[in-house]
Amino acid sequence: MLQYVAENKAWIFSGLGIFLLTCAFAFVRWLIKRRSTAKAPATPINLKVVIESPPPPDSTALVPTPVSPATVIRRLEEAPLLLREDVLRHFIGLPLEFTGDLTSATKTSTGSIRLLIMKREAVSCEVDSSQYPGLGLLKSGHIIHVRGEISAVMSSIVAVQNAVIRFDLPT
Repeated sequence: MLQYVAENKAWIFSGLGIFLLTCAFAFVRWLIKRRSTAKAPATPINLKVVIESPPPPDSTALVPTPVSPATVIRRLEEAPLLLREDVLRHFIGLPLEFTGDLTSATKTSTGSIRLLIMKREAVSCEVDSSQYPGLGLLKSGHIIHVRGEISAVMSSIVAVQNAVIRFDLPT
């Protein structure tokens, strides 16, 4: 056998020889695999796959914690000048809660009332006057609690949309 390999080494190790050896090896392997699967008992295969989705998240987990105007303004002031608009975009739509003193109240052309509420920071919002009948009795300095979504920040004033306010009527 070694003499045959020595005499035919150029042919055996040429491309055609390697191809034929590879084909022979693959054929033998295929035969062995076929015999092993033929001996195995046929078991029914259930192709039905059930994918269970995770339970829905807790609805309270989806609501972010309200931020304060001080946090928004501080983060904007800390941001590099050219990145402030990008930082602001992350705050738009977040809930905001704030308690401060009523500084001004003006009627708009649509009949809503624009409020400016200040402490160290300022919050501006518009509310429907029909939803708050006692609002016209409030004076400057009256304490108002605001909850809403951040819509814009202009200088040091945080604008809030979908605002809900809470206040005590003067006695």
